[in-house]
Amino acid sequence: MLKSSNRREIVKITCSNKDDITFQVEMEENKSQVIVVCKENKNEEAERNNEKVQMNGKVFEICRMENMTFILYYEEFEKYEITEAIFERVNTIFGRNKPFVLISFDDQFLPKFHGITETRISMCWSVKASRLEEYFEAVAVQDLVEMKFWRVKIKKESKFFHAKVLEIQDSSDLGLEILLHFKGREAYLLYSLQNEDSNVINFLKRWKCKEAFQDLEILELLGFEAESFDRIEQETNVKRFPNQVNLPITILKNSFGRYNTDPTRISTYIVRSDGIVAFIVINNEMFLFHVQKFTEKQMIESGYSMG
Repeated sequence: MLKSSNRREIVKITCSNKDDITFQVEMEENKSQVIVVCKENKNEEAERNNEKVQMNGKVFEICRMENMTFILYYEEFEKYEITEAIFERVNTIFGRNKPFVLISFDDQFLPKFHGITETRISMCWSVKASRLEEYFEAVAVQDLVEMKFWRVKIKKESKFFHAKVLEIQDSSDLGLEILLHFKGREAYLLYSLQNEDSNVINFLKRWKCKEAFQDLEILELLGFEAESFDRIEQETNVKRFPNQVNLPITILKNSFGRYNTDPTRISTYIVRSDGIVAFIVINNEMFLFHVQKFTEKQMIESGYSMG
């Protein structure tokens, strides 16, 4: 029905399959509006009030609700076809290069639309690696990928590892894979690593010699439990700030709502082969790795005032 929109206040569009398939626009000032809901099972009210609408050459049954949300009904076999048609229409009318977020609660709902820019997946152990790999191969490199509560190993060649930002909860398999293959800018992991010391040491050594992670800016491992701080520091040549300087301060970029976000003083850092510095925090709760934009030489010449 709607042909165009000039609503500049729209911030992003989301598509979720929790219960029904829902399309929602999110606007400035934390306002939002559900614009389309797709339901598989028809009910008596819908049968009495159904209308027809054509999109992308296909005819769908709808029932307009009072709050300006359109309800579409579909049979299981046409689920993907309808979702694709609505995605194209919503993206054309409201999108205008806005972020488009897919929120999925099962691996049967991973529509491969190239316009998707962010992916949020929450599944309880049922996901198949092949479906994820096919999905990330089909969509563009994601600005953000969030994943919760599942275990799976993804091929190192997957575009999943190229996402600009990764947020992973409760997946020890993926935690290790990220420390080996991540090519994006930021990675936040909660309870996502086993054999912590050896894996962190390997990660730091590869970063130091520029073997990997050249675009990485932030890595945060929450729930990290080091067996030996001394071993990590010695094997990777972690350095300590002089006692007389004012220590730089950092905060958790993503606490997952479970950790204290008070400022933390940085007492250690590591230096890459080209001189670039990364601040490090290692304690009984976390491993923080924040890459800086200056070299150790520049930091020392400034009296350790940079950062």
